[in-house]
Amino acid sequence: MDELVSNEVVRVFGANLRQLREEKGWSQSELARRMQETGWPKYSQVAVSRTEEGTRAVRLDEAIDLAALFDAPVTRMISTSSTRAGQIFELQRQIAAVASATRELRAAAEAYEQTRRQAWAVQRDLASTVGGKWPSKNLKDTFERELGLLEGVLDMDAIAMLEWVEDREFDEEEGRFYRGEHPEKA
Repeated sequence: MDELVSNEVVRVFGANLRQLREEKGWSQSELARRMQETGWPKYSQVAVSRTEEGTRAVRLDEAIDLAALFDAPVTRMISTSSTRAGQIFELQRQIAAVASATRELRAAAEAYEQTRRQAWAVQRDLASTVGGKWPSKNLKDTFERELGLLEGVLDMDAIAMLEWVEDREFDEEEGRFYRGEHPEKA
């Protein structure tokens, strides 16, 4: 991290510490006393003052304990949209979130494609049985309708499939999609 950003983070941390302390109505001495109770026996009012001024950097374990005193995430201590360090931190956080979502999307797309390949194999196998003998015309018609539905679904790319599914409700018990709400549940 370059020195300018590092100094800005120290300053932002101090400003956020002061804001949280004042919101609680605590003096600097009160915060120091609470930190001592948390396991920081040499924590002093001077340490609080210098931290709030942005002239004293804190260690990570100290930042975690300070944040815990205020029931705040550590990220709250170092970010604010009104500072450059906070803006940089937020950009980095968003980049990481997009990267994580992209990895999840890729895993979901790979699972979708694997399921789609398996369904194509089943569809081909079952399509070859249409010409056989059927106990009733109704059963054959239902089979052909479901086979056609599967084929139509499998012809869609992932985006088209997402749009198609959004317009429907799936009944797990019946294994069927309904446009809009299920007719018997409406």
